[in-house]
Amino acid sequence: MKFKTNQISLADLYKQVKGKKLYSPLVWDYINNKKKLRPLYNFQPSIEGLEEAIKKRTKFNINRNNLVSVLKEQYQDIPVKPKNIDLLKEANTFTVTTGHQLCLFMGPAYVAYKILSTINLTEQLKRKYPDYNFVPIYWMASEDHDFEEINHLALFNKKIEWYRVSGGPVGRMNIANMDTIVADIFEIIGEDKKYEKLFKLISDAYLKQNNLADATRSLVNDLFGSYGLVVLDADHKDLKASFAGIMLDELENRIGEKKVNKTIAKLAPAYKLPVKPQPINLFYLEDHLRTKIEYNGEQGYKIGERSNIDVETLKSELSNNPERFSPNVVLRPIYQEHILPNLAYIGGPSEIAYWLEFKELFEHYKVNFPALIVRKSAVIIGKAANSKIKRLKLDISNLFNEDSQVIKTYVKSQISSAVDLESDKKRVEALYENIHDKLICGYPSLRNRIAAEKKKAINSLTYLKKKMDKADKQKYEIEVHQIHNLIDTVFPNGIFQERHESLLSLLVRYDLELIKYLKETINPLDNSINFISEAG
Repeated sequence: MKFKTNQISLADLYKQVKGKKLYSPLVWDYINNKKKLRPLYNFQPSIEGLEEAIKKRTKFNINRNNLVSVLKEQYQDIPVKPKNIDLLKEANTFTVTTGHQLCLFMGPAYVAYKILSTINLTEQLKRKYPDYNFVPIYWMASEDHDFEEINHLALFNKKIEWYRVSGGPVGRMNIANMDTIVADIFEIIGEDKKYEKLFKLISDAYLKQNNLADATRSLVNDLFGSYGLVVLDADHKDLKASFAGIMLDELENRIGEKKVNKTIAKLAPAYKLPVKPQPINLFYLEDHLRTKIEYNGEQGYKIGERSNIDVETLKSELSNNPERFSPNVVLRPIYQEHILPNLAYIGGPSEIAYWLEFKELFEHYKVNFPALIVRKSAVIIGKAANSKIKRLKLDISNLFNEDSQVIKTYVKSQISSAVDLESDKKRVEALYENIHDKLICGYPSLRNRIAAEKKKAINSLTYLKKKMDKADKQKYEIEVHQIHNLIDTVFPNGIFQERHESLLSLLVRYDLELIKYLKETINPLDNSINFISEAG
């Protein structure tokens, strides 16, 4: 298959588009380097900013041997391993990280865009700074417990759902009953030799592994491991043990809430913020349970049904079983940077938004605060849709407008001698103003009548214009229907394609070679959307 990529500048898009905003005001201001946000981060999301990040990162030491040991343990059953795990032992090796929930079969398409952005950034950095090594990391959110968010995917407008009792960290969930899900997927896709490789990847991941974390690692490694991507599951006793000091401080002193709330107080008047810290930003973790640790003042701590737990008891548990403690969204970034030699985090808009709340917390713990890079976005359309766009001579960026605006713009472009009644409205207004000036002195009682007649005349012209627009739309009924279909391709069910369409459906439609093409076209530091069309 052959593709062509056009890039839509975010700046140009935001000048033209009305209605569909892809970024919150906070993230949009971050992308545009607004001065008021600069105290919330350390480095510009650019090659120059990352050069500064390299210099600063050398001041933060991590336990590299511990990290490599854990990774080798996690990869022991993976036949073909990434070639650069051992590089993480070296002091001149840094990482670039992205992460995501453990969605079934990798979930929405943008997960691949995040991963490829991360891989490509490490390659750019290696070309620019050959004396250093750069390893792309995929951080699995294996401790997350929102099962309902990850137990389904869309495949050709059909919802595939994994039914099981939820509870506890999703990464530890047994996948013994996944065979029915895999069978459903194969039935939807259909029997065809061209899907044999994809079927094997799915089978190896979801029929041969024990839990969801292992299955995700297997699939991600098969798709992206050849590019050097390393998958990390931080739900590990040895990694948690190295983080125990910060977790203890959170238990005893509740630092997260205090520090993050300071930043929230500064931002809240201008922005809607995604994260509100808890009094204690830790969960208690068991195989079938992830429960908030709550502070009850003099009564001690509460975990589920357990109450009045004293701090010494928790300290003992933390010391002996650090794997039972799980950072929430506030402490997870601190944990990540504590165990990785990281330069940058590549995340979606909501992720970047909550990272901007945390810099003061990082500074308190003297942990490296990485460069923050908004992941690449893309839209992929097939031959038929591409042909329609060419035939209708549509501006691609216009498809991001509200539906009515797209239709109005198209119809107006097709009518060479469009009748514009605005000038007529102005003449009517001038006429009635003139009448008013002539009559007001001699007939002051007619003031309101003159105004009413003017309004009536202008309303008549407005009504005529609506009728004209309706007639124009009817004249181009087929084209209008096609435009609606194109908009639905970019925003199916009103949701941006990369968030609605699963990566699996794209790989079925366009083959595994799509991964290679995406990698060739994604520039992680370029603020634009890739509009990828299949060549006819």
